[in-house]
Amino acid sequence: MLKIGICEDEQNVLNQISCCIQEALNNEIEYSIKEYNFGMAMLKDREIFDLVILDLDMPGMNGYELAQEIRELDTEVKIVFITNYSIYKDYAFSVHAFGYLVKPVNRDVLSALLRDTVKYISPRKKDTQQVKFLFKEGVKSFHLKEILYFEYMNRDIHLQTLRDREYIIHKEKISNISKKMSLYDFVVPHKSFVINLNYVSYVKGYNIYIKNGDIIPLSQSNSTAFRKKLDIFLQKQVNE
Repeated sequence: MLKIGICEDEQNVLNQISCCIQEALNNEIEYSIKEYNFGMAMLKDREIFDLVILDLDMPGMNGYELAQEIRELDTEVKIVFITNYSIYKDYAFSVHAFGYLVKPVNRDVLSALLRDTVKYISPRKKDTQQVKFLFKEGVKSFHLKEILYFEYMNRDIHLQTLRDREYIIHKEKISNISKKMSLYDFVVPHKSFVINLNYVSYVKGYNIYIKNGDIIPLSQSNSTAFRKKLDIFLQKQVNE
């Protein structure tokens, strides 16, 4: 499913863009749209999107500032700016934006942009972007980008998400979690943790600083292997 987020403080423009998207996609693919009137509201929601359309000229947190925060947490989301002035297109390059739209938004231009977005989302990533776990309440699926880390604590596996929510996985071992998540960008820095490399901010000594502010311990026995995997991951990100 293509997940789209729109942040625009002018309600009429927001409505117009939503309508354009619905007409352009025309039920050809499964999609969802989530609307926001302020940048901080979108940021606090911590939703994971495939495409975000951001108004550059919003009061408070403007679209460029919001894009910087989003890009810190998500290196793959497609970012599109909307603005009254074409001179702002330079901002698009500094956050690796997918494009920009000038108000009033042209329906044909937006339709073409949406088609490009669908084309550039890797089918492989769409196939592997969700994982399932068993909880007391039943089976729940998670987008890979939603998961910060897993922690073994008090004989339970705690799944920590990007939205600062925690889930307790039912009757599972950390070794099984490690094996399952090793197919993706998850590694074991410590016998009690499996972490998502996408959210490692930096490593200092035997502490791993996660982008949400949490600090994960790095054991001496795992230090060399972890640092090597992190270096390989970062190099891969540079080369993509």
